Amino acid sequence: MAEREKTDPFALGRPVVDVRRAGVGDMEAVVRIHQEAFPSSLMTLFGPRFLKMYYEEVLLYPGSVFLVAQEASGQLIGFVAGFRDPKSFYARLGRKKHLIGFTILRSLFSRPDGLRRLATAWYSYRTSASVSADLDAATGLATELASLAVSPSFQGRGWGALLVKHFLTSAFQSGSSFVYLTTDALRNDKVNSFYQRLGFRLVKIVLKGQNRMMNLYVYSKEDGS
Repeated sequence: MAEREKTDPFALGRPVVDVRRAGVGDMEAVVRIHQEAFPSSLMTLFGPRFLKMYYEEVLLYPGSVFLVAQEASGQLIGFVAGFRDPKSFYARLGRKKHLIGFTILRSLFSRPDGLRRLATAWYSYRTSASVSADLDAATGLATELASLAVSPSFQGRGWGALLVKHFLTSAFQSGSSFVYLTTDALRNDKVNSFYQRLGFRLVKIVLKGQNRMMNLYVYSKEDGS
């Protein structure tokens, strides 16, 4: 895949959108889009400083696959972020756990349910690292699609699917044999249908926390050939 590719506005009947690699200067917009797309998510609860720190870690990780969709006007309308060799990424993130924890606690200080959700988040982080290790051992080098978001005012136009397709191409060109992701199994029909339509295969149900069921999807390089 070329680093920059524009959609055809006449064929699609939509504005020209440029899909390109993310840069440091995009992080403020990435945080804003994440907050708009997931207003009640745990990561949003952790606050904008945490989000910026997390996405900068993804961006600067050597195995990063981080793409943004940008209108001709220059406005970012969505992004997809992930990383090759997820086990190494989570180990790298774990080495900064004190700084990350301090940033999160600052945001949760006034939230009575914050510490409970923080404990759940830590368990989820450990589960993600475990899932990536299992998949690496079983199937070869993996890329995790960790986050996909499109600004609400641009949703329903196919930009999310476009970002995922570019993400898959980038991951396979970098040497990964498959891409995986997890998403909520319950009360999440729209998102599950979205990934299934794109060709992702449900391979496992993973328990995160005490009662959060997550669907584990895989898309192998052979699926797209």
